[in-house]
Amino acid sequence: MFDRYDTRFKIAIVWVVAFLGIWSLFQSYFPIKSMKQQLNQIEESIDKKDWVQAKENASRFKENFRRNRIFIQMNNATEAFTVFEQNIGQLETSVKHKQDSALEYVGALREAIDLVIKPFSGP
Repeated sequence: MFDRYDTRFKIAIVWVVAFLGIWSLFQSYFPIKSMKQQLNQIEESIDKKDWVQAKENASRFKENFRRNRIFIQMNNATEAFTVFEQNIGQLETSVKHKQDSALEYVGALREAIDLVIKPFSGP
């Protein structure tokens, strides 16, 4: 009744279209640009020793992450996600206690952000 080649071709086309649809949804929804900008603001505040502003920026960064956490975790449930979440906590604590080591956590977050938030990121 159905030619096997024709059915396989249709399945392949549906799979490719579905993949592109999911990828474009993830690409448009993930807050990677805003989170990178927030990390830059946190770094500038720490460099200037403006701890009040750094604390506000860190809180905004954490809130942005929490708002999108479930969606990000659906895309990427790896160890990088867990480490990223721990670094957010360490950044928040080091800014709270006005420690210069907060810059290390900003750097760690900046390096890990592509692995955690980018759609279909690699291992």
